[in-house]
Amino acid sequence: MKTRSMYAVLALLVILSMVISACAPAPAAPAAEAPAEQAAAAPAGEFNWRAHEGESLKLLLNQHPYQQALVGELPKFTELTGIEVTYDVFPEQNYFDKVTI
Repeated sequence: MKTRSMYAVLALLVILSMVISACAPAPAAPAAEAPAEQAAAAPAGEFNWRAHEGESLKLLLNQHPYQQALVGELPKFTELTGIEVTYDVFPEQNYFDKVTI
């Protein structure tokens, strides 16, 4: 009988804590305002493609037709942005081994 009442009290406490936590006020959402501020800060005509000129990126790519299309566009990207891009292409088995390192 003692353990039965203990389980009943425990169940009541669990239910009560769930009800109390559900009654908490919803958090304010300031994130909805951030995109509007960013959009106002950088109009479409004033984007600086050369903002990171001189920097470099290293890509790890999986051997795939999409990868071949991407690699073909890298010289245009470098010309447009001034960012040097180096890349390594691996077969799928080796690619996932490299990604997890």
